[in-house]
Amino acid sequence: GTGMSWWFKIDLWKRVIAALVLGLALGLGLRYGMGAEAAGEFAENRIEWAGDLFLRLIRMLIVPLIFFTLVSGIIAMGDPKRLGSLGVRTLATYFGTTAIAVTLGLIMATI
Repeated sequence: GTGMSWWFKIDLWKRVIAALVLGLALGLGLRYGMGAEAAGEFAENRIEWAGDLFLRLIRMLIVPLIFFTLVSGIIAMGDPKRLGSLGVRTLATYFGTTAIAVTLGLIMATI
């Protein structure tokens, strides 16, 4: 197999926690190893591009993916009358909460 096959055998939530702990350790190591001001300059000059790239990927992929998934699901149902009032309310709630989540995510990520 490939050199990274062991990594993908680990549950996703464990990989996410491991990445969070690694990021925290790296951030604290930079802050206390270099000093707060030097670590801030290092992050702005050397690492900021990765965060910007991540935000651009979110804007480019995630929002259209959610939208087109919902639209294709509605189209696959065929007759709109099959949705009924409950279906309309469910879709409206889903669209509304998705819009709020995307807006909050983009706002929090750009602060």
